[in-house]
Amino acid sequence: MDIKLESLKPTCTSAVDSTATVTRLDNKLIINGFIIAPDPCHKVSYSYELQDTSLVINLHIIRTAGMCIQCLAKISFKITIESIDKELRNIIILYQNKELLRYNL
Repeated sequence: MDIKLESLKPTCTSAVDSTATVTRLDNKLIINGFIIAPDPCHKVSYSYELQDTSLVINLHIIRTAGMCIQCLAKISFKITIESIDKELRNIIILYQNKELLRYNL
């Protein structure tokens, strides 16, 4: 299984909730969404673990160096998952211990 995360530069936003959606293309899943950060001086990273038949991807934010404007920030992301194991039944995306997405394969 191959997992790749891409994210855009954070921008100020009035959104208050993070969100994610999924598109399935053959043996590939594309998850698009955004998360809310305290300010634009953050970037997204992730960790993952397999729990029985579920893949759990936990999104994290990391503070970047420098001065920062004070506003809530929206960080758009795209996660691509390829070569999905046949035993896998669920994909779960978490951010700040909150479930953004649960997708049943």
